[in-house]
Amino acid sequence: MGRDTNGKMLRKYVNRDGLKELKAAARELEEDVAARNLSNVSMMKMNLYVDKWLNINRPLLAPTTVKSYKGYIENHFKPFFGKIRVNEVTDLHVKAYIAEKMPDLSPTTVRKHFFTLQKMFRDALKHKSPCMGVKLPKPNDYKPLVPTESQFADIHNAFTEEGPECEAAILLAGWCGLRRGEIFALKWDDIDEDNGYIRVDQAMALKEDKYEFEFKDPKSSKGVREVPAPDKLLALLAVIKQNQKTIRHQVFTFNPDQFTTRYNRVIKNMGLKFRFHDLRHYHASMLYKNKVPDRYAAEKMGHDIWVLKKIYQHLGLADKKSLDEKVKGLFK
Repeated sequence: MGRDTNGKMLRKYVNRDGLKELKAAARELEEDVAARNLSNVSMMKMNLYVDKWLNINRPLLAPTTVKSYKGYIENHFKPFFGKIRVNEVTDLHVKAYIAEKMPDLSPTTVRKHFFTLQKMFRDALKHKSPCMGVKLPKPNDYKPLVPTESQFADIHNAFTEEGPECEAAILLAGWCGLRRGEIFALKWDDIDEDNGYIRVDQAMALKEDKYEFEFKDPKSSKGVREVPAPDKLLALLAVIKQNQKTIRHQVFTFNPDQFTTRYNRVIKNMGLKFRFHDLRHYHASMLYKNKVPDRYAAEKMGHDIWVLKKIYQHLGLADKKSLDEKVKGLFK
């Protein structure tokens, strides 16, 4: 098997009932040893390579992304590709994989699987990737569910009865456009009461291998930003700080999942189906409705401008008829 750091020879033994089986097992072991060498990853078996690929790329990925990839690998990639060697995978294998997954998974999920495989094969085979030329299923027609102004007011009123922290979480999403992880990562020194801003520079996310939350940096530099906060929200945060009996660095005393459980209960009792993230879409819709420039809105929400426009194209549809009439009036 090679030698250890001290130069001592490493050995591995195999036992089988017959000589023919023994030779086959020894040959397979020898091939596996050779294939584990990173200079020859194309010879690796898929069930070994996908693990190796994830371990190499782990430092470059967010914990939540690693968690997703591990799910793809254990539940889908390994069972399907098994011990076939990387360089033996063809476009037909990839097409067969897509065909097998389509009945049980959404087109969007299948596309995510494909893009992950595409990265894996590109790293191992470069321009000979079997993903090249494979036609993907069309993505789901994504239309975010966005509360109206009156619906958001009802949600806000309902959460005033849940306590100041819950109300603040609702307003940070709807009035400031913060993501859930960003809200629950806020510390008191992020709140600039004098100038009316909230600094966003971290988020809370689940650890890769444990059901625990940890602080993480934003995925991109656009995630770090200062967000203008209405006076009413700043006053509410001041009340929360004053009511906290012990000195804390963090604004909130509960984690994202604990809040989401409470949020879902209240929303269900109201007969609504809005996710907490839909309140962020509400914020985007208000910016759109009030003609806030795209570049400014993208900066304050921590988006690339093209992502923001992709969201915007689904918002403000209630005004479509009046806009149609306005456009027609341009050419009278």
